[in-house]
Amino acid sequence: MKRVSVYLLRGRKCITREGMISLLPVGRVVVVIATLYASITGMILLLSYDANDNEIWSAIRASLGWSGIINIFLIGFVYVGWEYLWRRFPILNQILYPNLNGVWEMKIYWQWGDKTGESVGTAHIKQNFLRLSMEVVAQDSESETLMAKPKKDPESGRPMLFYMYRSIPKHGNGTDTQTFDGAAILKIHHLDNGKLYGNYFTNRSTKGHFELNKCHE
Repeated sequence: MKRVSVYLLRGRKCITREGMISLLPVGRVVVVIATLYASITGMILLLSYDANDNEIWSAIRASLGWSGIINIFLIGFVYVGWEYLWRRFPILNQILYPNLNGVWEMKIYWQWGDKTGESVGTAHIKQNFLRLSMEVVAQDSESETLMAKPKKDPESGRPMLFYMYRSIPKHGNGTDTQTFDGAAILKIHHLDNGKLYGNYFTNRSTKGHFELNKCHE
């Protein structure tokens, strides 16, 4: 939690190293991998084939065709195919990381100085094989994701979610009009991947506890 608190204290423009991977253009990375494959394959074919020009160009066209197939496969797996694989083999939720995609009912227990209270909201988690985000719509505010990083406990292997967000009060709330940043470490229930919970704190000296239950489709 120390790194998270440093982020909040240094200002809103700070980006932690752990979150840099989320800034990579995933589509371009896939294209680069496929293109490199085609180039390497083409070079190997050129060096290994002792044939006429027509056969060489046919081999090159074949390698480029395979690169396109690999490109489509990788994009499909990153954005769609992995969910099918997780449904087909649920053990992957334990071996790698659970599929958190979906809508979650959320309870927020907050403390601000001597005041305490409870609020409810809805969390929308969007996840693919390389990225994850969580946005929350509560009674008097909405939040946007600054960082959402899946992690696993190095000792127990328990899945967790390092979550940093910016809360934006809704219009019409005359008592609280300032945005603020917060952070939480959310743990996934030992026996139920549909439950998340964890403590949070913010840069306006508030703190509390999140409890999330996944809505059944």
